[in-house]
Amino acid sequence: MAELVSRPSPQVSRRTRCVSQLRRHGGLDKPLLCSERTANHTTSLQASTAHIRLRRSHTVQRSMMDRAGGVPLLRLVHLLLFTCRPCTAATIAFDWNVGDGSSVPARYLEDVTGTVGDTLVLSWQDPTTTPAGPMFHEAVQMTAEDVATCTFADGYTVLDKTRSVSSISVTVPLHTVGTFYISCGVGSAAWCATNTSTVIAATGGYGCSGDQAWMHCGPMFGQKIKVVVSDAGPKANGAASRALPIGIMAGASTAVAALWV
Repeated sequence: MAELVSRPSPQVSRRTRCVSQLRRHGGLDKPLLCSERTANHTTSLQASTAHIRLRRSHTVQRSMMDRAGGVPLLRLVHLLLFTCRPCTAATIAFDWNVGDGSSVPARYLEDVTGTVGDTLVLSWQDPTTTPAGPMFHEAVQMTAEDVATCTFADGYTVLDKTRSVSSISVTVPLHTVGTFYISCGVGSAAWCATNTSTVIAATGGYGCSGDQAWMHCGPMFGQKIKVVVSDAGPKANGAASRALPIGIMAGASTAVAALWV
């Protein structure tokens, strides 16, 4: 049976050779030189190994850059995930004005569709700056049950709006997948009960009580929409901006409503 032979480590062998050389040349009075030489050689070997690893790392990075067209892979991932996201978002403009009451505009009878990341902008003419025609409006987020019956709770919340030169707008970021509803509370019992200056102005100075036949959510004007938001998917190249039928965009200054976050 072959015997296992214990081999000395490279450091021990190197020191042994050094001592032998000193013995032949009469340098046995300097044994520490062998330890120093061995330590220096080990340090040099470690530095050389680290240099080789660094060169290999650079070679891998260059290979990854070549595959990505000269762009570092991590940088490319960052560009794809963050830089291009705004390019796919759309602005959905919706005309929040109503008709003359003889019929409901077709745009109110169709679903408003968008994807997560899009922005819905409702805009209408400002009745305080336009001589004749426009009505007072507001935008209220509602449940499916309440919007079906045009039921507005006392003290309901109105989405923030911003005025421009001759129009008013409400900006709604679409952050969540789902179905949502927006209507106008003008003419409802809850709206009349507030008895604000807007109520007085809109009713010709008389005020009102209870749900009015001309309430904007009701069948006369049908001022309510269903908003369907789906998950973001592949879109056409470049930034998108689409308008619904008769859609208009208000001035650049708009209020951002804290909805569906």
